[in-house]
Amino acid sequence: MSKLLDPRPRDVAIYISTSYTDAEAAEGAARTLRAHAVEVTSTWHASPMVAWKSGASAIGGNGEEIAARCLTEMLRADWILVLAGGQPSTTGGTHAELGFAIGIKRPIILVGKPTSPFHYLRCIKLCGSIEEFLMGLMTARVKGSRMMSQHDRLRLGKKGQ
Repeated sequence: MSKLLDPRPRDVAIYISTSYTDAEAAEGAARTLRAHAVEVTSTWHASPMVAWKSGASAIGGNGEEIAARCLTEMLRADWILVLAGGQPSTTGGTHAELGFAIGIKRPIILVGKPTSPFHYLRCIKLCGSIEEFLMGLMTARVKGSRMMSQHDRLRLGKKGQ
């Protein structure tokens, strides 16, 4: 659907965080979110990286440049969406992103089963699936929740699910 003809407002921008080994799942989530008029600020999952430890990657730049790009993309996001329950993070990027999101006070939605005690912090909303998240987003849009605070926009599940 053309941006000009799309009646749905692009009222939310989301950064997707998960293990690099789950990049394909993150890219699938990004496609689903974009299809529902959600801006996805994260780009790391769109291009396969070669080992950044060798000094460069397919997405361009060395480790420091890649990290800086991810943090900048997180600053552009309204919410951070963490995909949990897939392959465990082996390089710590997901953990660093979660800590950064908490530090900059971005609302965090965790999709999937919590795998860390940190996933139970009050600032993290638990959600069973991308579809459940989208249902909450659509409900919020219908209710005109743009005026609500970011933390109150969605009520997406209960702690301990």
